[in-house]
Amino acid sequence: MAPTLDFTQFRAEDGSNTKRRIEGVYKGPSSYTANGESFLPADIKLGVIDVLLFTDALSAAFADFYAVYDYTNQKVLIFAATTGQEVVAGTDQSALSFRFEAIGR
Repeated sequence: MAPTLDFTQFRAEDGSNTKRRIEGVYKGPSSYTANGESFLPADIKLGVIDVLLFTDALSAAFADFYAVYDYTNQKVLIFAATTGQEVVAGTDQSALSFRFEAIGR
């Protein structure tokens, strides 16, 4: 199953004269894809993502994970904080939830 987005815990969006800010929760996939999961601006109702920040996630085994957005390839990559290595392809990351804030237009 692909990663999911949850907007129910936050106000849907906030706007300024030129940018929009969106907050939500990114839940990891049940089978992680090597080199990251697709995350397009349209997934969060933006045309362009200028900034995408994630909080760290804590697994049930109390291991820390962090997510990074690859702006060029429009993908979210998940790394184990203890090793700094990307998680292994095909592994279940669905227990991980990362809060995010996106700024774009």
